[in-house]
Amino acid sequence: MPVKGPARRGWPDFTGTAWREFLSLPPEVQDNLVAAFPEFVAHPTRPSPTLDVVPVRDDPIRWRLKIPNYRVLFQVRHGRALIEEIEPRTGSTYVRFGRYASAHSRKR
Repeated sequence: MPVKGPARRGWPDFTGTAWREFLSLPPEVQDNLVAAFPEFVAHPTRPSPTLDVVPVRDDPIRWRLKIPNYRVLFQVRHGRALIEEIEPRTGSTYVRFGRYASAHSRKR
């Protein structure tokens, strides 16, 4: 899976699709996500009062990060967060994430 995005210290890796999604976000949403990066990169699977992360149901390798009005689907590879999707929060967001998990978890 190709990794895109800036090779900056304190930033996670992105798939090509996720990087395009990030670049298309409104500036204030990008700022919210970038503000979460230091803690997120240090401990991507550890929830805290300022970082809302949980595993995706029925998918042992994927996690979900909440930022205001958006959801980020990621996995941890070699100790680094790899962002796969950034979706606006809608009623169907979790259905899409769930469908994504179901489709990919069968391949393992």
